[in-house]
Amino acid sequence: MRWAIGVKASLDAFEAARRAVPQSTPPFSLTHARFVDPQDIPRFAELHVIAVLQLLWATPDSDEEAKPYIDPEKYPARSILDAGGNIAGASDWPVSSPNPFLAIGVAETRSGVAGRHARRNTARTT
Repeated sequence: MRWAIGVKASLDAFEAARRAVPQSTPPFSLTHARFVDPQDIPRFAELHVIAVLQLLWATPDSDEEAKPYIDPEKYPARSILDAGGNIAGASDWPVSSPNPFLAIGVAETRSGVAGRHARRNTARTT
């Protein structure tokens, strides 16, 4: 498992590991895959890397101060799944709720506490 804000660098490291030991088949996992370059999304499936996402934070209500600087498509669960990758849910308790149903709700709707919606194509099932 790798905890990462630097998704591209982590995927590069996993790719190097796969090249170094090609017979290795267990999946890697990458935690906090929050902002993923669209070109890197297929690499999750190609490299057999599970994206471990804190989907409770995938709302338009979070990162208010960073909005002018970031792409609104954070935690691209649907895109990773569509590209053949696997995702897993996680919590950053005690920083956020350990209740999985809250995170599932955000993953399904991308609706925050204020009722605003993020871009619908980033939700898990829409």
